[in-house]
Amino acid sequence: RQEFDNDLDALNSEWNTSFKEWNRVRGILIQEAVEQDQLPRWIAFRYFMRSRVWSQFFIDYTDMMRAAIPGAKTGRVGHDHHDFTRYRKHMTSSKLYIGQTPRPEWRDAIVAELPQSFSNDRGYYLAPQSSLRWHYDLQTKVNRERWPWLTLIMGMSGFDWERGLSAPTLGGESTFTPCYSEVLPFFRDFSDEVLKIQRGVGKLTIASKPHRSDVAILWSPRNHYLSRCLPFEENGFSGTYLSNITASGGAPADCLALMNSLRIRPTFVAAADLAKHNYKALLLPYNKAMSATEAEAIRRFVKNGGLVIADNEPGSFTRHGRPLGEDRRLADLFPNFATKTIVEHRAGRAAYIPNAFNHFVENFEAGKFSQTDTIHRLLTRFANQRPPVDLLDESGKPRRDVFARLFEAGEGTQLYGLLRAAIDDGSQRQMTTLVIPEAAHVWDVRTHEYLGHGDRFKLTLDLRPRFFAIIRSNPGRILLRANPLETKPIPGMPYKISGEVEGAVGVQSIHVRVYDSAGVELRWFRRNEIVNRNRFELSFPLSHSIKPGVYEIRAEHALTGARAAVNFTIPE
Repeated sequence: RQEFDNDLDALNSEWNTSFKEWNRVRGILIQEAVEQDQLPRWIAFRYFMRSRVWSQFFIDYTDMMRAAIPGAKTGRVGHDHHDFTRYRKHMTSSKLYIGQTPRPEWRDAIVAELPQSFSNDRGYYLAPQSSLRWHYDLQTKVNRERWPWLTLIMGMSGFDWERGLSAPTLGGESTFTPCYSEVLPFFRDFSDEVLKIQRGVGKLTIASKPHRSDVAILWSPRNHYLSRCLPFEENGFSGTYLSNITASGGAPADCLALMNSLRIRPTFVAAADLAKHNYKALLLPYNKAMSATEAEAIRRFVKNGGLVIADNEPGSFTRHGRPLGEDRRLADLFPNFATKTIVEHRAGRAAYIPNAFNHFVENFEAGKFSQTDTIHRLLTRFANQRPPVDLLDESGKPRRDVFARLFEAGEGTQLYGLLRAAIDDGSQRQMTTLVIPEAAHVWDVRTHEYLGHGDRFKLTLDLRPRFFAIIRSNPGRILLRANPLETKPIPGMPYKISGEVEGAVGVQSIHVRVYDSAGVELRWFRRNEIVNRNRFELSFPLSHSIKPGVYEIRAEHALTGARAAVNFTIPE
């Protein structure tokens, strides 16, 4: 009733129904909708149940919890049958099902990107791993090295390990020997990489702001339900068991993967978001179902100088899925769906490219990247959108097989993680040039190797993960100083030391540990400190029961690996 502005005749016209009273209006199941030629009624019903009822329940549930716990984060475990356009401040922390199959950073990137886009990167996200089966991520050492870094680069805060005490496949708790006395080698590989990340770079990355381009992808959930009514089209999307929605496998997922291949990170938006941010380009991978309001927002975007790139016949149905025929929306911007067209509209342009995005992941996995060329040219020429960091192959052309993310860690510090796609064994085409906009100091964070100062760096890129720090001012030694003698360590009181990173500017991440006189780490003191300048102070609360002896405080720079130590003594 609200959607049709209390106009029952408009509802009947849209749905091909003949309701006489609002209290008689009901939804419909799909078989009956097909038989009665009322598919728009079914689409409206599915959208209402999922977006207005299902997602509203989680919004209300979040608000209920926040009445008792202000600021509580809420999220989900499961599939993508939610309206993420409504989860700006609700349901922003979730366990996202990616991985355990080849190339999840390409196939399933949309699963992570949707909630991150609509929550403005403010969520807390976990990825799953499993000890139930000997799946892809576990099978080789390089896969096990990749996984922890892959989750970090994709914006996850970590991953959990799903247990299987009664699983018939790998014998229950399969990460340990049966007596639990030893970690199995494959799980040790995971652990080694996690420990590297936990020495400061993980916390710094999670606290950083992901770099995003000025490119948006229009997300309209109604198209999921329309796509289920058009099962034989080129690249429809939607449909898992019980009619739940999977975001992977369709044109929007292909569109995101193509942008990731260009290393230009877009943001998923609703039509109402276009006026709130100065986007330069808008992508319409699958937007057949469109309201007049959405169409006008897109037309206004182009009129004001934006570039729109579309595929899959946008605006050819109403938002409820009624075919519009020749009266389709945006016919002035996209006059011909049969061939490529570029239309100038006031200050902007609208490009329709048949199969611009369709099947990109499939083609990518076959080593075919040609779809990126047209989109690259349009974004460069008409929207001035380029990757913030470029990667060139041995012939000097941009690499299209590398997934990469840039994080702004603070003044003068950027973090750049990348993974070459596992579409071959990684033994060929390893020579790569890293190109940054202006000269800076570059460190390989995973190995703590200094690559030098400049704007071009030669890399040998196999399938192993790479993670770089791009720093304006090069950090030098770490210096630690104990407090003056008049503030000796006293049990039951905090003990403070000061530190300095020579030559550093901006944000620093320092990994700190404390050891007793026997060289045993006191793990409760272990932590990562993120400081916004080269000088810092560390405080250690000493318990009343701390034993007499000499203690050593060790600090390590998370990006460069520079180390320092200082001792303090608890007297007899």
